[in-house]
Amino acid sequence: MGLDLEYINGQTPLDEEEKEGLLIPTIANRSELDEFEQQNIEEAMQWVITRSLNAKQILTEKFVKNLHKRMYGNVWSWAGYFVSLRQCTSLVIKKPIKAESSSVFMGF
Repeated sequence: MGLDLEYINGQTPLDEEEKEGLLIPTIANRSELDEFEQQNIEEAMQWVITRSLNAKQILTEKFVKNLHKRMYGNVWSWAGYFVSLRQCTSLVIKKPIKAESSSVFMGF
């Protein structure tokens, strides 16, 4: 007989595993994390659209890592690096989550 807590969408607290590699210690829930990630992604997209890039430049490991670092580098310590599946399993959501009116499965 435990507490059956319900959270408003986005207010789900992050557990300690989910916080691994997080650079901003004050982030406490999914909504806050989403907000910081979105800000970082918008800055990265601004960087991309101000560049004159061709397929040869974009389709390189160096570019992909650089873009990933720009998208998540202010939020996550692992941004811009390849990680093994074992290292990132705590980041994978293994159950259905509600996305507006439909159910979306995220995970393997």
